[in-house]
Amino acid sequence: NAKKYWSERVDSIPPAPGLAFEPVNGNKLNFIHLEKEVPKDKWDRLKNRIKNIGGVTPAAFLMSAFTELLNRWSSQSHFAYYLCSR
Repeated sequence: NAKKYWSERVDSIPPAPGLAFEPVNGNKLNFIHLEKEVPKDKWDRLKNRIKNIGGVTPAAFLMSAFTELLNRWSSQSHFAYYLCSR
């Protein structure tokens, strides 16, 4: 079962990306939600380009791009991050 699978592996999961930050209001971190909508014509063009890669979904492509971004800003090259859906 899934709980057993992850319970046996939890200690081997790498830490979150080591990102530099500047404390705001002392040591408190402020998290804000940012959202941007891609215009339909640009999204459709991007999806068509992704189709040419073969076997890659638009979601996987975006996750790969986000991972590359985190890798550039992280102090370590081996990290894990988790997604939450709303």
